[in-house]
Order: sequence, then C-alpha cells, then structure tokens
Amino acid sequence: MKNSPRYLILSDAADLIASRHQRGKFFYPILFFVLNLIVCAAFERRLRVDTTATTLGYFFLLEFSLYGASLLAQYQRLIFPVLEKSTIFPVSSLMTLLFCVRSDVRRPIAIVFLITNILLLGTAYRIGFGLTLMVVVIFILLFISVEMGFTLLALFLRRSRNPEMILLICFVSFLLATFIVAEFLGGGPVVSFLPVTSWAAHGIDAARSANLGGVLLSVLLLLATASISMITASSLQERMWRV
Repeated sequence: MKNSPRYLILSDAADLIASRHQRGKFFYPILFFVLNLIVCAAFERRLRVDTTATTLGYFFLLEFSLYGASLLAQYQRLIFPVLEKSTIFPVSSLMTLLFCVRSDVRRPIAIVFLITNILLLGTAYRIGFGLTLMVVVIFILLFISVEMGFTLLALFLRRSRNPEMILLICFVSFLLATFIVAEFLGGGPVVSFLPVTSWAAHGIDAARSANLGGVLLSVLLLLATASISMITASSLQERMWRV
C-alpha cells in the first residue's frame, strides 16, 4: 500500500464507499443503458440524412447532458466525500486529477455510454473503414474533453463551502441557458457554434464528406481542449482543493 500511487489509494477508498451501495450497482447502469439506447435509436435515422451537422450537434448536447448528470451524481455521492476525507494526508493536484478521471471512466455507466454511442456512430456513418475510424476517434476525443472539463470545474469548485450544490447549479444553469437560447434562435446557431460538441459534430460531418482538413481541425481543437483542462487541473496548487 505504501508503494502504491496515492490516486490508487483514493480509488480504494472510493471502492469501499461504493460497496455500501450494492443495491444500485446494476440497476442504474441498466437503466442508463435502456435510456441511452432509446435516445440513440430516436436519432439514428435523422443522423443518416443530416447534411449540416445540426442534428448531430443536438444529439451530442443531449447525450452529454445525460452523461453529465451521471457525473454530477458520481461527484456528489462519491468523489467529493473521498476528497474531503483525503485531507488527512497531502495529495498533489495531479494525483487528485488521476483519481477523479480513473473513478469516472471505470464506471459501468461510462462504459455503456461509450459503447452505445460508438455503435450508433459506426452504424450511422458507414463511410469506409478509415473514415469511420476517424469518426470514432473524434467521439472519444469529445468524451475525453467533456470529462476533463467537468473534472476541472468540479475540482475548482471544491474550495467552496457547498461544492455539490454549486456544481449542480452550474450544470442546470448551463443546460437551461443553452436550450432557452436555442429555442429563441431556432436551435441551429446554438448547436452549430457551441464549443466542444460543435467541433466534434463538424469534424464527423467533415469525415463523411472526406474533408480531411476539417477532420484534422476538429481533432486538434478537441486535443487542445482536453490538454488545456488537464494542464490547468494538474498545475493548480494543492490548497485549491482544501476548504
């Protein structure tokens, strides 16, 4: 145990806390799988005929809203309590970041989310092995970018008195603002220019059109977003995580 990286020690503590909630261990992933499957099935036909990436932008916004909600529950139920208890021994910002990301992507919900979306995109965009592979790569980069951005926000808010509530307010406010603006502006302009999700949508549309320049731009933007979030989170002083 002494030689283990400290983010693994935190992960062991998280697993111990999670083991107390065995009732929801399979129920919530199955429920999420059914819900996500319904959403994917509802969008599949529209994605096939979408020529402007607008439908794909809406799909990503909805999908990552669902995934963000699952992350919100994860941080309120598990991550924040573990980090609060970890103040008895020093943990660097990088180790804290690794613990959060590792805990998030190991969840059955995260695995279900990735598999269902990759299968949908692979089915809807059957454009040759190479370009279909690029579609999958773009989606994975989008997933990483959203994961890193959410983690950075959650860790930054941890210095506040009630991080769970503030994180919830930020998440709900973003969704409400996005959908309200989309309603008043007709939807297209918002999802077409919303950072991160729109970059992925345009990149996938570029892959379908064999526009390698557009694909490369999307990949670079998503890589830059994930890298900036990771560097920012791992370079913050440790006192930022303490109350």
